[in-house]
Amino acid sequence: MRIHYIILFFILPPIVILLPFLSLPSLPPTPTPTSTSPSFSILIAVFTRADLYERRHFLRLIYNTQSSPLASVHLNFIFCNLTKPEQRILVALEILRFDDIIILNCSENMNSGKTHTFFSSLPRILPHPYDYVMKADDDVFIRFSNLAASLLPLPRRDLYYGFVIPCPSMDPFREYMSGMGFVLSWDLVEWISVSEIAAGEVIGPEDKLVGKWLKEGGKGMNRYSEKPGMYDYPGSNGRCSHDLIPATVAVHRLKRWEQWVHVIRVFKKNVVCAEVEEQGQCSLGFIETSSSQGVVTTQEYENETVSPDINGVGSSPCIDEDDKDESWMQFITEEAWCSNVSTSEPCEDLSTYAN
Repeated sequence: MRIHYIILFFILPPIVILLPFLSLPSLPPTPTPTSTSPSFSILIAVFTRADLYERRHFLRLIYNTQSSPLASVHLNFIFCNLTKPEQRILVALEILRFDDIIILNCSENMNSGKTHTFFSSLPRILPHPYDYVMKADDDVFIRFSNLAASLLPLPRRDLYYGFVIPCPSMDPFREYMSGMGFVLSWDLVEWISVSEIAAGEVIGPEDKLVGKWLKEGGKGMNRYSEKPGMYDYPGSNGRCSHDLIPATVAVHRLKRWEQWVHVIRVFKKNVVCAEVEEQGQCSLGFIETSSSQGVVTTQEYENETVSPDINGVGSSPCIDEDDKDESWMQFITEEAWCSNVSTSEPCEDLSTYAN
């Protein structure tokens, strides 16, 4: 067995660590470029904490298999300064392996300036600008293809996009966009980085503060509330929740493994079938849906324009060329996500890990 050695250098505090570790599998291959270039770029910034290693690895499995021909989508995890010796080792290995982490010069917090530090730092630390920047929570499932399709016709400047609060409102100018996942155009990111309005008020509910900064600065006049495509998990938050729908852009408040399983099973493109090896095809059955469990049934959306990511009934190749970015979902089973299923014990509650 081959052993490799890496020397990790840290400036604050200065330490040198010699670590042996086994060879890691290679990263997934870069998708083959298509003849059509993406129309725009977006950075999705998932706010999390340094200690949540398993959460990040799980989200990588979810997000690194998604893509959209409409947009160049990059995802980074965002947290504040490392404070523990083990973080300096494990996070350094993550950065070497995945290169998808941004560490801010701040103390980990929810309502004490992390969001302002993030947006104000981006123009200085990124090698190039993006058309849009999305701030997202780590308990959100985002569908890249639907997000890109939703943003495609919208302005590239002065844009403030998300799930408007209060929940029943459809007026994007009513209050502010929920912290589950809101999007700013790059010119607004640059404005926040130099704005005295933003720098003067950084303590408090940060999604609400972003809306306040933009209102006081006369910014974000191109506002769009992605409803009903963005929402909280069915039954989790009153009028902010509704059933899962084909046009979903993002589902929030996924605090337990079984909720993640539920969402992924509904939005998977293919199912495992016995005739795969024999015929190279499989018959797509009904998505097991029930309104009582917060899923829109086939009958309920018969008259809707069904998202291409939710198949109906019929036959189709198991992995179509257009479906390959989500074809991994065909292997999803509850047992793979919750090892306690066979013992009738409840799955792990993730609420203690949430920001």
